[in-house]
Order: sequence, then C-alpha cells, then structure tokens
Amino acid sequence: MMKRLALTLMAAVLFWIYRTAFIYVVGYATAIHFPAWWLRLMPRNIHGIFAWSFVCHTVAVLLVTLPIAWVLARLYGRLGVYLGAAGALALIAPDILFMARLATPLTQFHWAFYAVDFIKIAVALPLAVWIFLQLPSNSRRGGRESGKVPKLTNHRRAAQAER
Repeated sequence: MMKRLALTLMAAVLFWIYRTAFIYVVGYATAIHFPAWWLRLMPRNIHGIFAWSFVCHTVAVLLVTLPIAWVLARLYGRLGVYLGAAGALALIAPDILFMARLATPLTQFHWAFYAVDFIKIAVALPLAVWIFLQLPSNSRRGGRESGKVPKLTNHRRAAQAER
C-alpha cells in the first residue's frame, strides 16, 4: 500500500516538474530570435520564421520530454507509456479548451500550426517512454527487457546451481 502511494505521489510530482519545465523551456524557445543566416535558407521570410519556430519548439519539447520519459520508463515500466500519454494530454487539454472558446476565429494556417504542436506534445512523451523501454539493458544480470523483469526458468536455475 505504501509503495503504491509513494509511486502515485512520485508521478504527481514528476508531472508537476514536467509541466513547469515545459512552460519555461518552450517559452524560452519561443522567445529566441531567428538568426540572419536562417532567413537566407528559406525562399520567403515568413516560411523561414515559421520553420525556425517549429525547429525551436521541437528541440524544446525533446529537451523536456527525454529526462521525464527516462524516469517514467525506469520507475513504471510499461505503465509509464500510459502515464506519459495521460500527462501529455493533461498538459495540452487546457490549451485546446481555451482555443475552442476564442472569440476571434483563427485562420486555417493557425489551426494547422497549433494542431501540429498539440500532436507533437501528445505523442512525444509516450513515444519516448516506449523507446526507452525498447533499449537493451547494459546490466550483466540481464536487467529489464522491454519493461519486463526476466524470470528464472528451470534452465537458468540449473545453470546458477552449477556455479
């Protein structure tokens, strides 16, 4: 019972850290001014500005998501994927509800821009947790494979008994 309570409390604290870090890092990434050389790569200035914003936002999402995904994968195993999806949806749900009630309608371009951002945020955390679970363990004892702790079979027990 205490272990379940501790894991629940840790998940709540972890998602509070994720939300706070996400707001600060994405806010900083949004405030970064595009460099002059970047606009020379794009045929039109407006495309360059939106491409720079997209790249900075993607890097910011990854910088915040990867450490949280690693902790979720280590602590919760396969359940971490579902926790990551729930946390990501809880992060973007207020924004989606706010945008649905806007008094001034957004253009189709803005809806597409925000939809890509929302999808990116909703998919990044559960996908990163899943990828961390698929990585091989470096442990000599076998460790966790795909989020599962290996069981000792009769063959393994016999091999251990011989040692």
